[in-house]
Parts: sequence; structure tokens; C-alpha cells
Amino acid sequence: MRKFIIGLILLLVAVVSADITVTDIREQTVRPERDLAILLRKKFAQHNTDLANSGFNIGTGKVFYVDSNVTTAGTGNSVRGAVVTLDEAINLCSDNRGDIIYVLQGHAETIAAADGWDADVIGITIVHLGNGSDMGTYTYSATGSTVAIGAANITIIGGRFLAGISIVTVGIDIENGSDDCSIIGAEFPEPTSAAFEFVRAIINTTSDRLTISGCTAYSADQDGATNFLDLDGGVINGLTFTHNTIIGDYDEGIVHSDDVDLEQELHWNRLTNIDAGEHCIEYTVNATGHCTYNTVETDVIGTSMDLGVMSGHHNTWSSPTADQEGVTIFRPVTGINQLNATTITAINSGLTGVGFRSICEVNVGGASNFTAVGLSGFGVDYFNTGWSVTCILNADSTGASPEGQTRDIEAYVTATGVFTVDDDFLAVVTTNDHVYIRRNEELNFHDGTLTGTSGKIWYCDDGGSNGDGTTWQTAKITLKAAEALMSAGDICYIGLNHNENIVNADAVTLNVAGTVFIGLGDGTARPLFDMDDDGTMLTIDAAVTLKNVQIRPGITACNIGIFFEDDSDGSVLEDCAFIDGENAGTDEFVDAIVVDTVATDITIRNNTFFNTGAPGTYVNLDEATIANATVSGNTMFGACTEAPIWGAAAIPTNLNIHNNTINNTSSGNLCIEFTGDATGSCTNNFLSGDTYGAILDPGLMRVSGNTQTVAVNQAAIDVPLKVGETYGISVAKLDGDLDIFDVAGGPILITSFTGLITETVAGAAEVTTITFDGVDDFEFSTGVDVTGWVRGSRIVFSIANPAVLTQLALTTSGSGQTMVPWFCPVGMIEQTDDADNVQNGGWTWYMTFIPLVEGVTVVAQ
Repeated sequence: MRKFIIGLILLLVAVVSADITVTDIREQTVRPERDLAILLRKKFAQHNTDLANSGFNIGTGKVFYVDSNVTTAGTGNSVRGAVVTLDEAINLCSDNRGDIIYVLQGHAETIAAADGWDADVIGITIVHLGNGSDMGTYTYSATGSTVAIGAANITIIGGRFLAGISIVTVGIDIENGSDDCSIIGAEFPEPTSAAFEFVRAIINTTSDRLTISGCTAYSADQDGATNFLDLDGGVINGLTFTHNTIIGDYDEGIVHSDDVDLEQELHWNRLTNIDAGEHCIEYTVNATGHCTYNTVETDVIGTSMDLGVMSGHHNTWSSPTADQEGVTIFRPVTGINQLNATTITAINSGLTGVGFRSICEVNVGGASNFTAVGLSGFGVDYFNTGWSVTCILNADSTGASPEGQTRDIEAYVTATGVFTVDDDFLAVVTTNDHVYIRRNEELNFHDGTLTGTSGKIWYCDDGGSNGDGTTWQTAKITLKAAEALMSAGDICYIGLNHNENIVNADAVTLNVAGTVFIGLGDGTARPLFDMDDDGTMLTIDAAVTLKNVQIRPGITACNIGIFFEDDSDGSVLEDCAFIDGENAGTDEFVDAIVVDTVATDITIRNNTFFNTGAPGTYVNLDEATIANATVSGNTMFGACTEAPIWGAAAIPTNLNIHNNTINNTSSGNLCIEFTGDATGSCTNNFLSGDTYGAILDPGLMRVSGNTQTVAVNQAAIDVPLKVGETYGISVAKLDGDLDIFDVAGGPILITSFTGLITETVAGAAEVTTITFDGVDDFEFSTGVDVTGWVRGSRIVFSIANPAVLTQLALTTSGSGQTMVPWFCPVGMIEQTDDADNVQNGGWTWYMTFIPLVEGVTVVAQ
């Protein structure tokens, strides 16, 4: 049962949204109102984060790592530089910053005294990676050994807490004032010796709003434990205790309180207390709250649950000594907490609670089968789809396999009660083993992906053993080999510093729909894929998500980096880096990303592209039938010989090109170019080139909020220019007979026109005129002899029509007469020399203007 919840919390793609529905309940249909989905939405939202973020900050918090197996202890900021104890990592955290600690798989600590570690920093999250016995393990070596939660808002996910000596007084001590804390998916395994146990696994004195969810505990080998959860220290409000599996010999009850606790919520737990006459849940005074859908097992139903004045619904009880289906625990208003055994006998013993419980018979079918005659007689194929089985108690009470293991049921024989599971148990389920069968809607906490029981996690790392790919140690060493293992719903994590050199013969195609590939690490530590042949590419040919890897060209004119084939509808490429060529300056992609003919709903988001060679495009959308492609949040720098986002004359539809930062240093080439009638929206992009008017061609896309620059120290302006807004432009000239400004796309209104002599005009007579060269030529100004005008002189224009060019010498005060705005149609504004004499001199012309129609461009010459 221990494929665990860690993948759930780190996963970006798996989101729990469906209610947990219990069906096939005889005599009634139950639809729980407070189910696991509510808990997850309340407690897990902040943890449903992509593991691709490992290695750098998530939100405002920092990430630290713990690994007792690290070769050399470091600062805790990376996997390879992990600290060796959890307490060291806790001490690196800060209050209320949202820090996260990852405890790596295989980590082990001996807890030799009180407060072996103390989670005493407000708001931290401690996540244990790995599954089952591979999770971080804390072995208690003294009776006074403890670990503690000593601050508010702490979340602990996973971890194994193992009693290594008899009479360990307390496992986890939740200290006073540690409100709003959560323990999720923790394990308290059966100790290695029957004489070892926790007297109290968890003790909470007075901290409110504690959540304990998805935990398992086994302490059944001998008497000695008192409680799993001790609430006797004082009044506790807002407890949530849900989806836990606890089996043991507890002298005082699994959950016990002698205080008037309020707002207690206990739901969907599986509890077995084998201590004669003792409870599974016992509140000895008038606690309030709800207790629903729990399955409890004690020797006597009258001492199975004492709920104070809590509201109880749909709880079931069975005895460990009888092969029977659980029966509903009634709580009449007469004040009697439970019906007695005589009354229960009169009720149909076939009433169904939340699942089916049975004791197994001799099994000759091997580890893939078990026999439960008590569950024979159901309809043909009744359990074949959507049911799982958990071995909840091994008959020899050692806690050995298959106890605690969960498998999906794939076949059922109604006549004999023989079940076949999809994956062998680690040992044969046989005589007197206890099994619990339930629908998968009950959400298996021990599935590491939370994408359904078919979802698995795979590992790819060039430092792995190329084994079965189920752990980092046995990781597949190539992405191609890992992908071959995957099915829909699976996730593949790609290790830090993983490096693959891909040639044509080993080209990778990701074609299993519904799979996710996530690279770990940050910056240059992210997985790197080198494309070392001109035809090498990484092909996506199904609905696949690829995140947080590096792609690098390893040859001049490598044709394609990522290729979205026709069947890649719905694929996502996110947080990836297309980095400079292996030989910088010569190795480049012709097209870093290509979207094929009929691919739709492709998302290319938050990636980076940098190349010092001569690449072709970053994203090539030159196909007429592409639809609904999103290119958003990308950053691109390079000298692309075509526009970085390029569609040529194709007509893709419903494009969404937003919030990209693009610097194309190839002279005269655009940043975004669709010369055909592409549709969609093109908004809020930051574009840099070297020529106004050669920055953006959106086709027929709707545009808004895009800006452009053509010089290093220059503020961005709108592209296209907005009607009615005022813009400024300037140009420097070293001759008196030159073009100044080219007006295209529509007329403008010139609101000011000023010149500055930057080099004294000398030589033959120079009569300067500002003219217009268009369909119909005319003069903006009269001609004025500027010979001898000295550097620093200003040139202004009177209100006359045509304007009189007027000198303001260095000693002249004021600004001259204000010019009347000039209407300027499409054409060239020129500075002419009537005599066309050779002159020495320099001018800079400054103009402000207002576009009068959409689509205007004004380009300095």
C-alpha cells in the first residue's frame, strides 16, 4: 500500500477534483458530504507544485535538502550539497517565509534523545521523498527519544517513524501553541522486534486545528502501546483525522481524549484494536464534531466507538474473530453509544459500509491470487473494474509481507471467491490473512502520483544503473528507454545534470498520450539534450508535457530542436532552455521549435532561447492548418535570419502570442512575422530590432500593448503606433541634401519640427529647405541660406505657410514663434540643398507627430 503521496504533492499536473463516491451499498446509496476532496483542497493546494521547481525558490520560500547518504555535507541548498540531519535543515529556515525541506529517499537518522529534531520554525513544510521503506526513516533508540513540532503552521509529508526499543514514551510531540499543523502520509511500521513499541505514537496537548491524514501504523505484535493519538492534555479544537489505517494492541484506544474537545472531524479511517474490550475511538466526555465512514474492528461492538456527543454517520464495525461483513454502528438518541451484540445479530449482517472485509483461505494460486470464500457469490465480473485490495493484517502478526500492500483487482471468480491482482504481492496472501477490498473512488493515499492507480513514477538519469527505472538508483539512462516504460498518467523525472547526446539513430519520440516529463534542477544543472546530427530532433507525437530541460544544437544548421507532430494536440513545452550551441557562434538550430500541419492546442510557455550563431527561427508556425497555438512568456535573443516567431504566408488560426520578450539582432528582420492572414491575438510583447517598421507583422491578429525599440539606450514605443498618441523621433545628418523621415501606412500630424546644428556649416552657399516627396510634392518651409551657422544654433519654424526656417543663434533667448502643425501624407520628409553644393556641416532633426490612422510607421533615414 505504500506507493505514496509524495508524488502527489510535488506533481504539477495531477489535481484532485472529483468527489469520493461509494457505490454498491446495499439498502442505501451514500454520497459523503465531507470527503477527501475537501481535505485536499484545504490542506494540499500549496503542495501541488511541480517537482521541476526543485532546486530553486517556490513562492517566497527557500528549498533545502536532507540526505544522510551525501558524500560531503554541504549548505543544504542542493541535493548534492544536502545537510545530513533534518534538524540542521530546520535551523536553516526562517519563520513565515514558506520554506520547504526535501528529505531524500534513503535518508536515515537515529533519534537518541528528546527533541531529536524540532520543527520549531513557523510555516515550514517537510517533504519526504521515496516510497515505502525508501522514505526517510527515524529510528528511536531510547525510551525518552522524541521528535517535536514546536511551531505553528507546520506540514510534514511522509516519513517513517520506527520504534527501536521497548516503551518509547512518545513518537511525535506536538507542543503547546503549535496550531494549524498537518501530518500527512506518515508511517509507523511494525517494529523489527515484537518487544518494541511507541507508548503513544502522537501526543497533542493543546494545539488546535491539527490534521492527521493518510497515515499508517502497525503495533500489533504484543501489548504495550497505549494510544496512537493521545488528546488527553487539554481541550483541543478543530482536529481533522482522516484516511488513516491503524492496526495494533492499544490499552486505552487508538484515538483517546478525556476533554471536551470541539469541532472534531474523524472520517474514512480504518482502525483495528486487538486489545480486548478497548476502543478504536474514545472520547470520554462531551466532545463535538462529526465521525463518518470509519471502519473499526474490535472484539466487542459495544466498546468500538465512544463519540461523546459527536454526530456519527455510516460507521461500520466487525470482529477480528469472525469472517463477516462489517455492520453499521447505530447510535440511538436514547443515550446509548452503540447497540449491543444481541441487537446487532437481529440486523442483516450483509449491510455494506465503505468496503468489504474478509479473512482468506489457503491459497495455491501464488502471489498474484488470493481466496476469500466469504466474498464469493457476487455477480460475475463484479470486482473486475475499479476495485483494489489491501492486506491489512498478516496472520502471523509479524507485520511482514504482504501486510500493508495494495493491489488493483483485475479478475474475480464469483463461485469460489478467487481474486487475481494486477501485480504480484511481495508474498503470498494465505490462510487467516485479513484483506480489505474497496472501490478506487476511496482514493488510494499510497499511489505516488494521485492520477489513479495506473499512474506510476519513472526515473531517467545518466548516473543510474539502467535497471527497472522505478528509483533513482535503477533509473533508465536515456529518455528513450524511460519513455518505453510509460503509460498514460505516468510521470518521468529526469535527474540533475543528466546529459544525453542524441544522434539520428537514437532520436527520441514521446508518443504516449497523458505522460509528463519533468527535469530537475535549475540553470545549467537542468537535464541537457545535445542534438548532434543535422536531422536529430526530439519529437512529440501525442499529448505530452515536457518541462525544465535544456536543448542544445551540437552541429551547424541542426534542422529542428523540438518537433510537434500532427498528433501532439494539447502538448505543453514549459520552462525549457534552448541554449547556445556546443560550438558557440557556429552551432545553431534552423528552427528551434516546429509545429506540424494539423497540430492544435500546443502551448509553448516560459522558455528561453539564446544563440550566438545564425539561427533561423525560434518557433516556426508556417502551416496553414495550425490552430489554437499559444506562445507565451518566452524570452529570445539571437540573430534569427527569419523572425523568431514566424508564420510566413501561412494562415494559422486563433494564435495566442503574449508576453514574450524578443531581441532579434539580425538587421532588417522582424521579431514576429505573419505575412499571411493569421488570426488570433498578439499582445504585450516586448520587441527589439534595428528598424522601425520592421519589427512586427501580425497578419490579421488583434494587437494590443506591444512595444518596440531599435537602439540600446532608447525607451520603447508602441507597435503599431496608436492613433491620436504623440510620438517623438530624431535623425542626425552630415549633408544638406538627404532624406530625413519616411512616413508609411497613413498620414500624420507633425506637431513640432526642430533642428540643431551639430557641426558649423562652412563652404559655398547652402540654401536649406524642408520638403515633402510623395504622390504630390510640396515644401514644408521656405529656403534659407544657412552658410556659416555655428554649432549649437537651433532651427525653428514660424507659423507662416510655408513655414519660415529661422535661426536661433547661441546668444538668442527664447524659442521663436510656435509653428502651426503640419499635415503630412504618406511619403518622404527631406532636407534639400537648392544649390546642391558640397558643404561641411551637421544637423540633427527632432520631430513630434500624431498618427491619424491605424498602421502608421515613421522611420528615421
